[in-house]
Amino acid sequence: MLENYIDSAIPYEELAFMLKTLLRLSAAILLSGIIGGEREHINRPAGIRTHILVCLGAALVTVTSEFVCRRYMGVMNVDPTRLGAQVVSGIGFLGAGTIIKEGFSVKGLTTAASLWAVSCVGLACGTGFYGAAIIATLMIFFMLQIMKKVIWSRTGTRSVTVISADAGNSVREAMKIFSALSLTVLSSEIVPDDQNNYELKYIVSGGKSADIFDFAVNKLRMTDGVLSVHIE
Repeated sequence: MLENYIDSAIPYEELAFMLKTLLRLSAAILLSGIIGGEREHINRPAGIRTHILVCLGAALVTVTSEFVCRRYMGVMNVDPTRLGAQVVSGIGFLGAGTIIKEGFSVKGLTTAASLWAVSCVGLACGTGFYGAAIIATLMIFFMLQIMKKVIWSRTGTRSVTVISADAGNSVREAMKIFSALSLTVLSSEIVPDDQNNYELKYIVSGGKSADIFDFAVNKLRMTDGVLSVHIE
């Protein structure tokens, strides 16, 4: 509807197309920022910037395909879907970079899937299919946030990540807190980061009530040396 208004209000075809391009790319940034913000909040390897760049690039490819069709229509055979198809298949290499295999477990599949889905949102924005792009964004966010909570309530298992400047003290306090709340640590891992801090990763089970885990997280945040705590 908005693009139809632009076409009717602006008599210059090239200027109208540029304004529609600006609108499409802006929509891609806004919608992908919602998904990327959710991934950034829980400290995933691909955050808001990565999701925005993927979605923006996909939208730009689609707009470019339309531009090429406009310019060379009647001069040569042009397939407007060819570039978009390459985006859908080519995004796999970026998603693969977020997947980490640790022993018998694999992490990062959800983030890889969100990157692929965001690229599809970008394609929809690039064609001006705003309705589908908005609906898909809301559905993706629902799956990442709401369904995660449903799974938590059924399994009683959480992943707790602690960023600490003092790994020794943080590990001791974390184990005390989990033990006091009758929470079982299924696995733990300590990974140094690029800022001379430590990332402590725990898979914790034992309580289906979110209040127990919220209490544990609040206690961890008050521990000396702890910089941040994320739970998912």
